[in-house]
Amino acid sequence: MKKSRYVSLQLLSLLIMFTLLVGIFGSCMQVAIASQESGDSATLVFEYPKDVPQDDVLLNVYKGIPMWYQKYEAKEIEDIPGALTNSKNYQNLEEIIVGNDGQYTVKDVGGYCYFVRGKEPGKYYNIIKLFIVTEDDIKAGKKVIPIKTGPSAGAGYETGFNNPVGENGETVPEGFNQGIQHLVPIEGTDEMEHLLGTDELKGYQPFTTPVFQKGRALYQATTQNEMMEFINKYKKECEYMHVYNMGKTENYGYDYPLIVFTKKSIPKEASMAEVGKILQDGKLPIVWQQAQIHPYEPAAGESALVMIQELTSEYGNTLLDKIDIVMIPRVNVEGSFLYWRYDYSGTDMNRDHMVISTQQNALMHKAYYMFMPHVVVDNHEFFFSEMGNYDKNPEKFALNDFQITGATSMNNDAEVTRITTEIIVDKMHHDLKDIGFRPYHYGITSNNPIGRAYYGLSNAVSVLIESHGADGALFSLPRRVYGQVVATKSVFEGTAENAALIVAAVNAARENVVAKGKIYDEEDVLVLKQSASGAITSPTALDLCVADIYGNIEVIDSKKINLQDTVDRSRVRPTAYVVDKSEKWVNQLINILDGHGADYFNLKAGSTVDVQQYYYIEPDGKKSCIADLHELEAHTFEEGALVIPMDQMSGNIIGMLMEPDVGDSANHNGTLFQYGLITYDEKTKTLPLYRYIMDNPRESLKDMMQP
Repeated sequence: MKKSRYVSLQLLSLLIMFTLLVGIFGSCMQVAIASQESGDSATLVFEYPKDVPQDDVLLNVYKGIPMWYQKYEAKEIEDIPGALTNSKNYQNLEEIIVGNDGQYTVKDVGGYCYFVRGKEPGKYYNIIKLFIVTEDDIKAGKKVIPIKTGPSAGAGYETGFNNPVGENGETVPEGFNQGIQHLVPIEGTDEMEHLLGTDELKGYQPFTTPVFQKGRALYQATTQNEMMEFINKYKKECEYMHVYNMGKTENYGYDYPLIVFTKKSIPKEASMAEVGKILQDGKLPIVWQQAQIHPYEPAAGESALVMIQELTSEYGNTLLDKIDIVMIPRVNVEGSFLYWRYDYSGTDMNRDHMVISTQQNALMHKAYYMFMPHVVVDNHEFFFSEMGNYDKNPEKFALNDFQITGATSMNNDAEVTRITTEIIVDKMHHDLKDIGFRPYHYGITSNNPIGRAYYGLSNAVSVLIESHGADGALFSLPRRVYGQVVATKSVFEGTAENAALIVAAVNAARENVVAKGKIYDEEDVLVLKQSASGAITSPTALDLCVADIYGNIEVIDSKKINLQDTVDRSRVRPTAYVVDKSEKWVNQLINILDGHGADYFNLKAGSTVDVQQYYYIEPDGKKSCIADLHELEAHTFEEGALVIPMDQMSGNIIGMLMEPDVGDSANHNGTLFQYGLITYDEKTKTLPLYRYIMDNPRESLKDMMQP
């Protein structure tokens, strides 16, 4: 009996202990559940667009924000995850692995990103999208994230596809690859979008040009057919809008449109050259606008279409009483189908202005010299990634909307440079700020193969307009286009307000180049290499703005830009350059000279001329050299010679092309030597290039000229 009672007591004790343990465990469970409910993690819920089945795409999710250049470590799209998590040069991101329940779970607040792309290459847009997980998301236990992608158009003019087939059956060159920069854009956080939107901009009205029409693929820019239909529509409605075709492109057979807006009387059957003469004979400044020489800079080209609307409205009707306008709405029409930086052949056309190796540049240059504009507007976009990670912080960016500068080479006329910097460019900066944009300076350059520098050599008031977003596909496109329109209008209006001053200064500068080229003067030099000491600056300091992924922005500095004022290397301007007609590359040189509107003449076989010959000293940069001159001596040209006199408006351009050692373009195709058209003799170090320094070669060499 006692034993039985003892056992019962033991069982009762165990039961009490078990009950207590269950209670404690239950309390712990309730605490754990309460802790989860109060938020120690959040599930990421990704919502796919209706036209993007989840099973058709691949998704990687990462904790952390990549540096903008990090993606360049990938060679192919599928190398992107490795570049983000196993970078050689940047901080690695942590991949969030999907759980057994099919969910992505995160515990930390801060910056994240996802990488989405189609399982079938090119079917959907490839995008790296940044997003933020907040404390509120963790507390809620869930964050809903709409996936940013969509079906590709597949017909060109868009990011992310290497094998499009165009509306007219166009296909890509063999081996074509857009490259990671264009295949995979990076988009900022939703919190940043107010910094890249239009709500805070004065006067913005939605655009109606082709790219802004509803029902389009997410990231397809305006096509060639759409552009031509748009141009022809407005041509029919406006009597002072005249459309010409600079020629058919060699690979796709595209029309290459040039548009003239003028109140002058233009005969119906007038050729482009005849129209150019009519405009030049008038007293109004001629403004040349060219856009989208780099195809993946779509806001530049789209803004030109907006300007067509503006110029055919009351705005243009009033403006054209004071200026004439010549517009190339899309410089690189063939490259635009491919949607990369280059033309069909893979040449950067904005590094080709000196040697003119591309057909489209040759056609455009021919047109330029028909009109000889007083002012040039060159519409571009700079890389969204080039805004840069501020202070190597992936969550901060230099976030200025526009970078603008003018041509300021020391080879240009000083008064034209003053008008460029102090009147036209400075007005643009102020006009953009007044609307609500954040303008800044673009780096000064005297690299002659680049558009704004090249046109500056012809003593045009030449300005570069760059909006941010080139590698951001069509992200924040309304803001980008609006700023381009504001800046372009500023140039037009600034030219109209200063019409007499600009025409007089540009014409005088060009006449001075002709006069200087006729007489040899030891004091008159061609600047081969120049720099900025800081003694001369732009007139107005501009704010440098830094933003972060959380949507904050601050001004961290305010700066002027230094202008070139120091001659590092120079050579006296000759009165002519002379080339032996026996050289195999003479015909190629003639084609280049024709593209610069240059004049030249031939000497008879057996002509003997006192000349200086160039010789090579050492390399300078990737492509260039340091050269010098032999003493003046008589040289007989057994097969005759080609003479390029310097007493012409293209004199500065001719000098920068023919001098072999122009340091300003040392890493580009700026000179015949840099282009590889000429080289030096390994034994003698001489270059097959001569200069003439007697006065007025057209007269002094007249007796030797070939009829």
